[in-house]
Amino acid sequence: MASEIYEEEIKKYRKEIDEIDKNIAKLIKDRIKVVKSIAKLKKEFNKEIENEERENEIYKKISEILNEDVNTAGKIYNGIIQYCREIEKRIIQN
Repeated sequence: MASEIYEEEIKKYRKEIDEIDKNIAKLIKDRIKVVKSIAKLKKEFNKEIENEERENEIYKKISEILNEDVNTAGKIYNGIIQYCREIEKRIIQN
């Protein structure tokens, strides 16, 4: 009986997480679209890809939203930043 309750509850929570993940993925896709526009602009004006000051601003904002320290926010968000940087590099180098 307890096992059945657990299975029902965990299934409900996992469904909720799946929906959240779907929304996160959509937002990342939107972010990538903007990053591509930024890369084209940087290429046109011969600007550097990396902007440490801007990245630090992002980590700080994310840490405030998550109510976590900047290092934790960096761990969570670093993959997104790195991937976006790779996209910028591909666009600028072509």
